[in-house]
Amino acid sequence: MKLQLQLDRQSGLPILPVALTYNGKSIYRLAVVDTGSTSSSITLETAKLLDIDLELTNRGKIVGVSGIKETPVISEIGVIILEVGKIINLKEIHILDDVKITHPEKRSGIKIGERIEQATIPNLLGLDFLKESGAKLVISFKQQEFYIEL
Repeated sequence: MKLQLQLDRQSGLPILPVALTYNGKSIYRLAVVDTGSTSSSITLETAKLLDIDLELTNRGKIVGVSGIKETPVISEIGVIILEVGKIINLKEIHILDDVKITHPEKRSGIKIGERIEQATIPNLLGLDFLKESGAKLVISFKQQEFYIEL
């Protein structure tokens, strides 16, 4: 079965509507299908909506645009692909807060300071999600095809 991916209007990234389940609580969310990420992650806001107590989580390392970061990690979260009702159980998922990206500022080739930008990281479904689901992902900008085949 082919599931068409929507493209986010602002970023152009492929998104998939899902329900996330944890400890009997479920919430609807949009998630970016991110082939550049080896692991999946949810936002701090999403974790709060799922009543996840960050004090009780394990810690794990994740590599991203801001370098290596230690983050809260939860285990056994369900990702329900809404269009087909298929549930994918991920062994772990990272919880990410906004990141700060530092941009060096230069004038005439001389570093004069840094500009810090706050970047919001969306809910991400990484390669672990694609492997666990057994899905085939097709992204063709030339043919304007963006879908997951289950």
